[in-house]
Amino acid sequence: LYNLNEEGYLASDLVQTRATAQVGNVDSGKVQRDRICVHRALEAAQFRMARIFLHTNLSIPPVPVTGNRASFDQDYPVRFSDRDLFLATIDFAGVLEKGYIALQDTSDANACTVVFRIRQSDLIDEVKEVSLTFLPESYEPDWRKERKRLNTGPSTSKTTTFP
Repeated sequence: LYNLNEEGYLASDLVQTRATAQVGNVDSGKVQRDRICVHRALEAAQFRMARIFLHTNLSIPPVPVTGNRASFDQDYPVRFSDRDLFLATIDFAGVLEKGYIALQDTSDANACTVVFRIRQSDLIDEVKEVSLTFLPESYEPDWRKERKRLNTGPSTSKTTTFP
């Protein structure tokens, strides 16, 4: 249906993340090793999804791209702390629980990959409506204010650059 390598909003009703986890030596066999690895990769993918949701909820713009493709870090430029991402997974739990694993690759003996996806018709609106129960410590609150200030009043150019 969609490229399993892409991350972010693939459509207005579809968001996807991808994560890889490493697994050390587990004595209980391949099945148990795969289960542990997939759990770790899924958790990492959900944290990446929380980063997307925080950008959506806080209306943080992407970094302008000069080429034809943006990276995850350009699309979602604020690197939230582990604390912020953990708290975001709690606040967005109602949305995250609607997700599913679209791809689970355990063919590598030392690592596995999970693609986590959520498909829902009002996805972006639901993410924007979530009230955060915390103030992200790794987000500059004046980012939004600066953006609004730059967009108000007479403009001398047709494009506005963001700091």
